[in-house]
Amino acid sequence: MAAIASLVLIVSEFFPWYREKLTVKSGDKVKQYIAEHSAIGTFSFVEIALLITAASVLVLLFARAEGHAIRLPISDGTLFASAGVWAIFLIVFRTFDRPGFSYEGLSLEMELQWGIAVALISAIVLALTGLSKRRSKPDIDS
Repeated sequence: MAAIASLVLIVSEFFPWYREKLTVKSGDKVKQYIAEHSAIGTFSFVEIALLITAASVLVLLFARAEGHAIRLPISDGTLFASAGVWAIFLIVFRTFDRPGFSYEGLSLEMELQWGIAVALISAIVLALTGLSKRRSKPDIDS
């Protein structure tokens, strides 16, 4: 389940996260311009941190599946839960600190789109998966 949540988190960065609306009034004519932006299209620290977090979970799961004995001071469940909580924090931060777009000095109205909701749900699933794994038997290698 952690692998699926991590993959969905990575893929959701290509979905539309923001919609910008610009309404231009010219005399009695009103034109409205709409553009959608993905997280990859607004690449910053938050998006890089989300990609690294999800990829690190996948790398750990792949290494465990290959049978590598990785000694860690905490369990895999704790790592997955921490990764999920960190991703939730980053996504919630991004909902309040939206990237700014401007065209020729005009400020635009930014709306959230469904892609950010998919990312948030996958981060919550990742955190819950980590918590449930933590409650189950401890890892042999950790």
